[in-house]
Amino acid sequence: MPKLDSTGYTALFATAVSVVCALLVSVSAVLLQPRQEANQRLYIEKNVLLAAGLVRPGEDVTEAEVRKLFDEQIEMRLVDFAAGALLPVDKLDPHSYDQRKARKDEALSSPAPANRAGVQRLPKYGVVYFVKEGEDVKQVVVAIEGSGCGARSTASWRSTATPIPCSG
Repeated sequence: MPKLDSTGYTALFATAVSVVCALLVSVSAVLLQPRQEANQRLYIEKNVLLAAGLVRPGEDVTEAEVRKLFDEQIEMRLVDFAAGALLPVDKLDPHSYDQRKARKDEALSSPAPANRAGVQRLPKYGVVYFVKEGEDVKQVVVAIEGSGCGARSTASWRSTATPIPCSG
């Protein structure tokens, strides 16, 4: 029987516990990644619906109801900030586009002009959400990013009912 109070046993026990815990954390992270991505998408879709007034704050809506409302009444598109125009639908998929990740990709961003906020790069494209009634666009919802209290990154959602010409 090994000596339970020896240095070697203590080191071996600590190593074994660390390896088992690291393995559990790694497996959990890998297994939960699809659910985390689905929850992130649901969070964005629900906030767009809230900004558009299609869901009321505090209203209890299921995941299926959010997806159904979003799919039926919202059209996601990407806008080219430099051109001020919508990107062709086949250029980039707005559902998989991540504006925050795009800032770190030199192909999808450009250097930011000097600024006091310390922003280094600006994305070339942004996601816009068209709230539709049939074929008519009733509102446009955009996510606005910035540094909030304590320099935490925040996003808020803004909506406008002003008619916007849509082409492309």
